[in-house]
Amino acid sequence: MDVSFLDVNKHNLNNVLIDILRFNKPRTASRSRIRNVTSSCRMWQLFMCMFAVLSVNGYNVVQIVQHYEEKEQKQEQEQEQFIELCSAIYTFIISSHSDPQLYNLYVMGTPGLVSEYTDLKQILPNQNTYMCVYNPNPNPDTHYISHYFTIIHDGTSYYLNSSYGSDFVCVTQYTTLLDLSEWNMFNDALKRYYHNGIEKQTQSNTRKRHESRQCIERFYYKYFMNEPEHKKQKTAHGQVGTGKRGNEPKGTQAELELVLGISCLRIGVIERYKEHMSDVVTHVLSNKPS
Repeated sequence: MDVSFLDVNKHNLNNVLIDILRFNKPRTASRSRIRNVTSSCRMWQLFMCMFAVLSVNGYNVVQIVQHYEEKEQKQEQEQEQFIELCSAIYTFIISSHSDPQLYNLYVMGTPGLVSEYTDLKQILPNQNTYMCVYNPNPNPDTHYISHYFTIIHDGTSYYLNSSYGSDFVCVTQYTTLLDLSEWNMFNDALKRYYHNGIEKQTQSNTRKRHESRQCIERFYYKYFMNEPEHKKQKTAHGQVGTGKRGNEPKGTQAELELVLGISCLRIGVIERYKEHMSDVVTHVLSNKPS
C-alpha cells in the first residue's frame, strides 16, 4: 500500500478495520461504537503489516479496500471472505497460544523484537519499516512501547504513517512526508532530554533540556498528533466523554505531559515483524476450512 493509497482510502480503511473488529461481536456493536478503537497505533500498525503479508499471499487488498463500500454481489462476497480471514488472523494473534513474540509485541506492548534506531540505513527502500518509541529500561515495570508508527521509503522520499489513540487524543491514520533533518533532531532530542541524570544541573544543561523538549513536542504535533479528530476527557463525575474540537490543544498537551514524564524514551526498529506475521498468516490459512 503506497502513500497515495493510504491517503485516498482513509475512510474505507477505517471501515475495514472496524468490520474486522466487530466480526465476532454481537450485532449491537455498531461501527460508531467501535470507531475510536481504530485510532490505536499498535492496532493500525498490526493491520498494515497483516495487509502487506496478505497481498504477498495473493489477496488483492488494494482492490478490496478501494471498492469496499460498493455492494455488487461478487465484490460483497469477496469483502466478507476477506473480513472473516482477517478476523481469524487477529483472533489468533491475541490468543495466548499464538506466536509468543508477536503476542508480546502487540498485546503486551513489550519491545522484545525492538532494537534501538541508530542509522537511516535501517530504513530499507520500497517497503515498510515498522518502528516505535519505547522505553529501553530493562526494568519490567517500565520496559514497554509508548507509540507505534511506520516509515515508508519509496526509494526516493521517506514518509511517516501513524495513528494515535489515548485517553486524551484520538487520531486516525495519516501520512506525512518526513523531513530528515527533523527526524534526526527528534532522535537526538530524545537522547538529550531523557538523560540518566548524572550531569550537573547547570544553566546550560537546563537550557538544552528545554530545547530538547520543544523539539520533541514539535515532532509529536506534526507527525503523531496532527489534527486530532476526537478527545476523551474526564468529566466531573469521573466518566470519560468525547471533547469538542475547541479543547484539542489541551488534550494534546496533556498527552505530551504524560509522554515527557516517562523516565526514558528512544526510537526503535521492530525487527522481523513481517516474518512473524507471515508465520501466523500461513498457520491460519493452512487451518482454514476448504
